[in-house]
Amino acid sequence: HDGILLPIFIFDNSTVYGSDIKSKLSSSRKCGPRRALFILEAVADLRQNLERCGSGLIIKVGKPETILGEIAQQIVSTSSSFVNIVCQEEICSEELYINEAVSSHLNSKGIKFKLHSISGSTLYDPNTLPFDRGVNGIPDTFSPFRKEVEKHCKIGLPLGIPIDDRLKLPHNTHNVLKEIGCSLDDDYMPTLTDLGYNTKDIESVSTVDPRSAMPKGYRGGETFALLRVKEYIWDLDLIQTYIDTRNNMVGANYST
Repeated sequence: HDGILLPIFIFDNSTVYGSDIKSKLSSSRKCGPRRALFILEAVADLRQNLERCGSGLIIKVGKPETILGEIAQQIVSTSSSFVNIVCQEEICSEELYINEAVSSHLNSKGIKFKLHSISGSTLYDPNTLPFDRGVNGIPDTFSPFRKEVEKHCKIGLPLGIPIDDRLKLPHNTHNVLKEIGCSLDDDYMPTLTDLGYNTKDIESVSTVDPRSAMPKGYRGGETFALLRVKEYIWDLDLIQTYIDTRNNMVGANYST
């Protein structure tokens, strides 16, 4: 299409990140500091990979509805464009509530937009599950689920990687973004402090957990993940001993 694809990642420190952010259904934290650090590393890697394609990544901290509303409003006011917002399809109540908040906020601003949600977080397509009630009919334990999907379902092929020309942003995009308070030239990356984690939590991830089985220098992100897959499957051929390793770990956990 004639429009441009503008990648945006928002760290929602009102409902996800931070030492004091907990689930509404339990007292557990939504995202611990070590997981948050992993995501920070992954987002930094994503930005670098997008930049190599001639694109970039806007990174913000705050409420998604507020940030997307501000960006969409400025884009519409400068170019009278119709805004398409694309995000991953969610199934849990708190995430669905955020999607609703985004739509409500943009509607309240009179912004012409459409919110597209795309399935991408499951190995199997939910529409192909072999249970009478689909997703709602999934067995309570794993083994019955595994046996049925292995018998009746196929894992879909991944989508093709977009060519760089489809991702590359027009030259004037950077100037337009600066006018609306965003910049793809900005090296800003939030810290754990910016996300709302306290000193104790930050100190807890300053060293590698001695129980970690990951190799030295392990980081979040596609770049390291692909190297790890190559090492695990092809270089070390560890799949052949996976079942024994898993069973030993389960036995160790039970014994403790």
